[in-house]
Amino acid sequence: MIVYASFAIQQQTIIARERLSQLPDNDKKPYWDYNIRKVYIVCILNYVMDASRPEKYRWDVVRMDRELKIPFSETLNEVYLEMPKFVLSLPECDTIYLKWLYVLNNIEIMDRLPEELNNQLFRKLKSIVEIERMSADQRLEYELSLAVERDMLSALDAKYEDGREEGLKEGREEGLKEGLLKVACTLKQSGMSLPEIAKTTGLTSEEIEAL
Repeated sequence: MIVYASFAIQQQTIIARERLSQLPDNDKKPYWDYNIRKVYIVCILNYVMDASRPEKYRWDVVRMDRELKIPFSETLNEVYLEMPKFVLSLPECDTIYLKWLYVLNNIEIMDRLPEELNNQLFRKLKSIVEIERMSADQRLEYELSLAVERDMLSALDAKYEDGREEGLKEGREEGLKEGLLKVACTLKQSGMSLPEIAKTTGLTSEEIEAL
């Protein structure tokens, strides 16, 4: 937990040092003399830590010195969410925060996204969940389709910058061909037969054998 939090702290120190390096020498302070914004560690629990408080599902924790009984740091904050205690219905979730908790606690609803959650944020979450639920073969097919699309768009962009209609048409063909060849190569390495690869990609057996 501390390791992950250190990434956010380290990024702030890098930015602070860069800003200090740009200041005149007479305005510079020691490199440790700067403030770090708050860093939050959010821990989503699928169990109950304290059953004596059934209504309290969020715990905001700040580390404390055991001897002095005072907070050690207000910068590093820990938030624990006991999800089994979260029992609000969707109509009761009137903020994005509560809607997020509702989705996390009812992840199976992503198969049928409710109208209340039908915005870009939750549609993105739905697509992530759908990808995570894919089988190994489905995931491979999905990744390959993305590779084809990205390669084709990259070729199109390169050709379009030339400002020539001929280049745009050629880019479509080259980008698609390059993408299909990459897909075929991956499928060949995975052990798929040549006829199956040819059927999937539309390439000839000679093109596939040459890979």
